[in-house]
Amino acid sequence: MISVGIMQSTIADGNEYLNGVAFSLSKKGYEVYCFTPDDYDFNSNKVTGLLFNNLTSTWLKKSFPLPNFIYDRCFYPISGKGKRSLLSKVERIKTLTTFIGEGLPNKWAVHQWLMNNNILSKYLPPTQLLTNETINSYLSIFHKLVLKPVNGSGGKGIYFLFNENEKLELKDGQNRVSRYLNKPEDIFNQGLPTINHTKYLIQPYLPLHLERRPFDFRIVLQKQSLERWYVVGKGFRFGKENSFLSNLQAGGIIRPTIKLRKHEKKKILNQIQEIVEHIPGQLEKYHSPLFELGVDLGIDTNHRVWIVEVNSKPGYQTVLDTTDPSNHDHIFHGVGLYIESIEKKNRARSLELNVNSKS
Repeated sequence: MISVGIMQSTIADGNEYLNGVAFSLSKKGYEVYCFTPDDYDFNSNKVTGLLFNNLTSTWLKKSFPLPNFIYDRCFYPISGKGKRSLLSKVERIKTLTTFIGEGLPNKWAVHQWLMNNNILSKYLPPTQLLTNETINSYLSIFHKLVLKPVNGSGGKGIYFLFNENEKLELKDGQNRVSRYLNKPEDIFNQGLPTINHTKYLIQPYLPLHLERRPFDFRIVLQKQSLERWYVVGKGFRFGKENSFLSNLQAGGIIRPTIKLRKHEKKKILNQIQEIVEHIPGQLEKYHSPLFELGVDLGIDTNHRVWIVEVNSKPGYQTVLDTTDPSNHDHIFHGVGLYIESIEKKNRARSLELNVNSKS
């Protein structure tokens, strides 16, 4: 029997998306397991993790060989020894089995790849790596900046630097002053652990607010065959009033729609369609294989759409909340459909090799 492992940084019950994926896979006849990279013993080729029981929809403790396919849902630390150790183990595991897609490297690489597309580049805000030179030049031009860690997710480690009222204010995602700086370069000696230990991006702060709340538009895509991408779901995420982050981890809420005038809606939808049509193919020129993408888009006060972030391990709560429960199977089936397309390709390749060897 073919086995599929859902690999996570930590094991936690109650994940609606991963439980739904496990149930969908088990109905197709796959054995489904859940484990962390630390659960795998390289010497014995055994994993001590959890087996999904589709009769009871529960996870049972089990020891098993490394699965034939792995769906990697690990979220790595921004920096530190823990990150290096985890990445090293995952890279070794990749040599032993088949991964369903591979995660994108970092925000800076993704930005550069997207910039190489003439259509997508117009939707990207000016972006550079954070240095003494870039922070001074960007602040003199834009006055309000966003500082994002090159690695990381969920809004963690993001800062906002504002030059207002002759004061340099460094703020957190909740719009609280974290530091006052004498000069921009002081940001590097403020004892901020992430800025001192990982690379950062610098961008202008964009007016992406509605009703005094920061908001973005999350679109989740899956490659449910080897050739075609599908929009699995979409929805708006709103942060707390007067804050800067719309991430759900920062206390955001989900809405299926927002109120727009007809001409505004048409303008925005045309931009979104153009972005979604070009992002997967552009990224696959540089990084393959990919299975899923989360595209976060901002809409400013002039109804211009911006690419805020693209990540390869998107959260699914937004699309689950904005999709009728009767259609949730459409969200869960993607992993199984993609595995079937891989198996079909492998069988065709094996048949071709057999024919060639006999001729």
